[in-house]
Amino acid sequence: MSMTAFPFTLFVLAVFFVTVEGRASESPLSAKEVVETQLKALKINDTPEADHGIRVAWEYAHPGNQASTGPLPRFTQMLYNPAYKPLLNHKSHHVRKIEQSDSEAAFEVIVVAGDGSCLKYLWFVERIDLNDPESPWRTTSVSTPTPAPEDHV
Repeated sequence: MSMTAFPFTLFVLAVFFVTVEGRASESPLSAKEVVETQLKALKINDTPEADHGIRVAWEYAHPGNQASTGPLPRFTQMLYNPAYKPLLNHKSHHVRKIEQSDSEAAFEVIVVAGDGSCLKYLWFVERIDLNDPESPWRTTSVSTPTPAPEDHV
């Protein structure tokens, strides 16, 4: 990378992080965008600082999910367990909607982990207020992974 490109890269990264952190309270995201936001943050978990991606994922967790997996240090520890650690600093991911209603959605997420293994997670999101069609989407749960064929990515 040339030195002239370096400041631009830093600017792009800074804009990305401001956007990711600010979106949870500012603009409504679609169900799929919530999943994508969490995955993008987890993909670069330690940028700009250690476990930043986990904090972003926590921000987009449903209050019920936060109540059962929190507080944040406990949630962080959970993401370092063998089932979820492949999400941290993964190489790539693909999100496919399985089903969606006005208040709930389910996605199949295929992740290529840092070690090259290919895993499938089921990712579930709901609106915070199931009776309000404008209520923000948040992740309610993520399954433990199962092996996925490499042709899924």
